[in-house]
Amino acid sequence: MDQTSMDIMKEAVEKYGMNTGTVIDIGSYDVNGTYRELFTEGKYIGVDIQSGPNVDMFIESNEWDKLKNVDAVISGQTLEHVTDIPRLMNSIYDVLKPQGLLCIIVPSAGPPHDYPTWVGNFSEERLSKIITESGFEILETTMSDVEPWHLLCCVAKKSKRTQINKIMRLSNFHLAVAIPLTFPMVPSSFFYSFAHMDKTPTYTLIHADNGPIDTLRNDLAEMAMGVGATHIIFMDTDMNYHPQTIPRLLFHRLPIVGALCYRRYPPFDPILLRGTPGDYESIDEWKPGELVEVDATGCGCLLFEMSVFRKMPRPWFKFRYLKSGEGLGEDIGFCSDLKNNGYKIFVDTTVPSGHLTTLNVTDSTYRLYKAMKTEEYKKNLERALDGGGS
Repeated sequence: MDQTSMDIMKEAVEKYGMNTGTVIDIGSYDVNGTYRELFTEGKYIGVDIQSGPNVDMFIESNEWDKLKNVDAVISGQTLEHVTDIPRLMNSIYDVLKPQGLLCIIVPSAGPPHDYPTWVGNFSEERLSKIITESGFEILETTMSDVEPWHLLCCVAKKSKRTQINKIMRLSNFHLAVAIPLTFPMVPSSFFYSFAHMDKTPTYTLIHADNGPIDTLRNDLAEMAMGVGATHIIFMDTDMNYHPQTIPRLLFHRLPIVGALCYRRYPPFDPILLRGTPGDYESIDEWKPGELVEVDATGCGCLLFEMSVFRKMPRPWFKFRYLKSGEGLGEDIGFCSDLKNNGYKIFVDTTVPSGHLTTLNVTDSTYRLYKAMKTEEYKKNLERALDGGGS
């Protein structure tokens, strides 16, 4: 917490009279300050997922389950670290009294910061959607101009849930994790990274084996429909993955969004493509943490809403040739079809995925390595170590 956050919360508490009654602070662990001093006239309960300073109980513990008709719930700089936001919002809704108040402060900008996880910054539209879909009526939303976080504050009150809210509460996401297996074995790097991934919410693992990659991808999309998935994420076995890939991609609630991937052969460029088939150029500059809109990207780690496949004609993935005779991969071709049908495609640069390859070291490898030891190489290395563009 910083002073800006304290000032914003204090203003909201005083304006909406939240300093009396019972107030729950979600994410109360004292790292560098707490909101407790704002609630001297009421009962303040600090809630977090681990014990420590300023924590009175754990969320979803037996003590938590006994809480009812709470007057207000506050939370500052916590939601960006929650992998299952719908579940948390449901828990908050359940403990609040009718018309009870909710005050949430989140960053709208600033660099990624894992503690222990980080799912992204919030736009006003995104935060408002989360809160209203959880059964709250928004009273006020404000944004600070203080850098780097530009903190966004939303005050809302509990309202009667509509039938849509209730349905969303029960369903939320059903994710199909789709693995195309073109070879009967997988690299250990893929396996270990997949094993350590946060796969919240509940998911169904599907795989298609032995065949052309376009056929496997089409079969996986059909399987995802068959299991009633709302989303599908393609995860190729020649990749290794950031552990927060799935929650961060789901967080955006976009029809199509993928992880940052690189080509596994020279020039090893990021597969962030702008242009048209036969005339694509790779984007190699972006702001830290940026969600980049592209015209095409690879399907090595790409999340789709299943509605995309219901609206697009089959077969979705297919190899094709351009008029020049140049081949076009099944995934880039599908991206082209999607763009032609009005879809936007995004890549989250906070979840880089490694593209696995093998390297035969020869004299040419050695000569290339020597050539790279130039001033330009040193400058790029310094930039990489500083975290620029990655």
